[in-house]
Amino acid sequence: EAEAEAAEQDDSVAAREAFIAQCNLNPQTLPPQVLGRLREVMQDRGRQFVKTNASYVLDGLRLRNSNEKPKVLPTSLPTVDGPLPTDPTAPRKTPTQKEEVAPPMNYDIPQALAYTVLKAPQSFAVTSRVLKELKYRLPEFKPKSALDFGAGPGLGAWAIHNVWPEQTTDILAVEANEAMTSIGKKLTEDLSSVRWQYGLHASTKKFDLIVAAYVFDELKDKTARNFIAETLWRTLSDNGLLVLIEPGTPKGFRYVHEFREFMLSSFDVASLVAPCPHSFACPVALKGQGWCNFAQGSTVLPNDVYDVKTHRHVVEERFSYMVFKKGPTPRTEGKTIEQVETPEQKSFFWDRIVRPTKTRVKHVLFNLCTTQGKEELRVVSKSHGVSGGYKFAKEAEWGDLWNYPLWRANDKNPKTQRRREHEERVRRKQERKEMEKEHIKSQKNIVENLRAKQISRFEQERKRQISQQPSEPVDPVTGRPLDDELESDSDDENKHF
Repeated sequence: EAEAEAAEQDDSVAAREAFIAQCNLNPQTLPPQVLGRLREVMQDRGRQFVKTNASYVLDGLRLRNSNEKPKVLPTSLPTVDGPLPTDPTAPRKTPTQKEEVAPPMNYDIPQALAYTVLKAPQSFAVTSRVLKELKYRLPEFKPKSALDFGAGPGLGAWAIHNVWPEQTTDILAVEANEAMTSIGKKLTEDLSSVRWQYGLHASTKKFDLIVAAYVFDELKDKTARNFIAETLWRTLSDNGLLVLIEPGTPKGFRYVHEFREFMLSSFDVASLVAPCPHSFACPVALKGQGWCNFAQGSTVLPNDVYDVKTHRHVVEERFSYMVFKKGPTPRTEGKTIEQVETPEQKSFFWDRIVRPTKTRVKHVLFNLCTTQGKEELRVVSKSHGVSGGYKFAKEAEWGDLWNYPLWRANDKNPKTQRRREHEERVRRKQERKEMEKEHIKSQKNIVENLRAKQISRFEQERKRQISQQPSEPVDPVTGRPLDDELESDSDDENKHF
């Protein structure tokens, strides 16, 4: 009976760990209250009123997020191995380019409404996905107050309310655009906990949760982005969470990477929660061959609200995000995974799947960002079994956590022993080849050294012989200088004449 109870407890713990590791959500749908308010707005304005401004909004967003390619990003954080990208001797994939600033988008009522019907489902789905991950990994975190900075049409406030409906009683939505504010107030009329404000300068209150979604792209340069990040961090209460969400493009990833570098290098109490499982330099940014982003699905709006004209029922939104805690986490406290007890605490020591998974015949492939600060390819085969994570790997998705260590084969298995013997033979053969190469190289060095010594001796002997020769030519028979002999011959000829 004791063994059965222990087995049930182990199964429950494993099921809880698998639940926490699955960070992605099913395709999210806007709340019924938001859809009802959107229907009212669309009936008042008309669909044609929105269609005439949809192209302007889409072209503006595309111009902002599609004019940059992946490149090596500078870092001031320590790296596990390899030179820093700021080192002039380090290889760079692309040359350093000056930051291109897109023109600001000034939304009026038609354009703000077009932005709402085009981007509201995706924005709500992405914010909900990030916040629900925090809820499951930090069960003790229950924010009483929240700040939605750059609220737009107020979908971030709805996401906060859906994740913590009873705990969060005060949500401040800050939006500088009047058209967005008017639409946001209309969509959040059913939320009594939401209040709107033009700027953050008039508020001296601190908040337990701060969400800044799609804000950095509206700022002018890096100085302005760092200023906003520092302002939001000082507005955050102790043990609070600061969430930054940007589009899943190279430019959005660059903004998130700059925010990560600034927070880790400027504030000692800033603890990284997600998505990175480490505080080293980003391995994706060091390579410059891609960017770190994730995906979340959202259902399209019903046709009675707005006809999107697509055959797909679900739209996938790419995003990059970063979450910091103003306080310690199990990883920053210096603990190890053996010293923590709950699966929620263990999740801070798990790796992250940073690329789409590839399911093949009897094995699954995916890229992991490990706790050692490296990006590595992991192959999980059916022979690994349940303990090796094959069952979870078949269901794992892009952005989930990986809570299984590197699988090691059983030494008692005959197949494993034969494979180990074969690997040992290959290793010894490679070592012999390396030793032969070293021996040949050393023999070449010895021959070259001897040849160099012989050449140097020959040069020294030649110089010595030249130094011993007289400065004037000498007759080898008489031993007198040749000039004297010429003078004596000329005297004898003169006497004869």
